[in-house]
Amino acid sequence: MGTLSERLKAARGSILSADVGHAPDLTAVIGQFLPAPFVIGSKDIVDHEGTRAPALACTIYVPPPGANAEYADIPADAAVATIEVQGAMGVEAFRAAYRRVVAVKALKKRPMPGNPA
Repeated sequence: MGTLSERLKAARGSILSADVGHAPDLTAVIGQFLPAPFVIGSKDIVDHEGTRAPALACTIYVPPPGANAEYADIPADAAVATIEVQGAMGVEAFRAAYRRVVAVKALKKRPMPGNPA
């Protein structure tokens, strides 16, 4: 299995050495480093008002208790981080990816319990 440092270097190497269109499964590469209760997936993200953002390459989240993480959309309140990936990025691909990220950032999250902000 190796040390954490060795595992990170191997993961980085698999991503950097991939051919365009044959990239490793990023959710699997990142997922091996996430402790419970965090999971990673590529699903639509939906806020409490029903506004939906299409799935990005990866979203790290904490599934709500009792949620079926296999099939359900990701609640915006549960999302921790999102990652978008492009094999090659020209100006138009960058703009499209940026619009997808902006759609996720625009979702409304409820305040965290005990945190009035």
